[in-house]
Amino acid sequence: MRILFMFIGLFITGGLLQCQAPDSKLLKTKSLVLVLDNLPVDSCSVRVHHIITGEEVYHNSTYKIGDTLYIPSIDDDMYIAVFSWPKTLISHRIFHSKQFNKEEDADYFELTKPIFLQDRTDSLYKISVVNDVTQEEIESSGAEVIAFKNLNCKACDLADEYWALYSSFFSRKKDHIDSVRQVYYNNVKATNLEKARESYLLVNDLERNYQKDDILDAALIKKIKSNEDSQVSMFFLFYQLYNHRDFDKFRGVFNGMSGDARKSKYYNMVYKQYHPAGV
Repeated sequence: MRILFMFIGLFITGGLLQCQAPDSKLLKTKSLVLVLDNLPVDSCSVRVHHIITGEEVYHNSTYKIGDTLYIPSIDDDMYIAVFSWPKTLISHRIFHSKQFNKEEDADYFELTKPIFLQDRTDSLYKISVVNDVTQEEIESSGAEVIAFKNLNCKACDLADEYWALYSSFFSRKKDHIDSVRQVYYNNVKATNLEKARESYLLVNDLERNYQKDDILDAALIKKIKSNEDSQVSMFFLFYQLYNHRDFDKFRGVFNGMSGDARKSKYYNMVYKQYHPAGV
């Protein structure tokens, strides 16, 4: 999510669980089945949170890579999986979130991965790490060094495509802000106070309206138009309005939503919010 919470560097990662039979509660209800393989750690803690509210819907402190993870029946929605394990490096980049980090030991490394889960009879999710990467490389560089492949999950693939748009946006926006900030520093050094003030105000505006970006909006609209019957698309339409309220820009694609997208709770939420405006 750099994302969501924020954004969080949102990148899908998998989790691991010790080989153990599901408890009686899981046996009485339909469960989502998640398997992650080829991550270069033996075991880790895994938590699953709702990506908007932060509510924890699942937690297992001893997940062994490659084993089956049973998640009790939940609503079709976007979630974020948080995987953590004791770090191996003394000095490295650590991803921490005040909202999600519940490990008391500060020496834990975390990976976060958004994933769209659907509660269906065939809800078996398998995420595989397909490139050779070491634990040390992950801890030093983060999830960007990992290449994932979703098996038999078109909704997961589509969600990853949307998150890739956000990842590109955040990299581009950061570079732009860094460039404008450097202009500010240069103006201060040159004692050009008027120019320094202008660049300072521009940096503030860019940071205050971080999610506002015409290029990102255009890319999202194009992607939504190509997948207008998907619950995943409806989520991202809602998500962008949630971060930056500019419904007029998305009115056309919202009116074009169809099929499963119109069955989404996010469709109803957007409709109720903006219907008085003449949707």
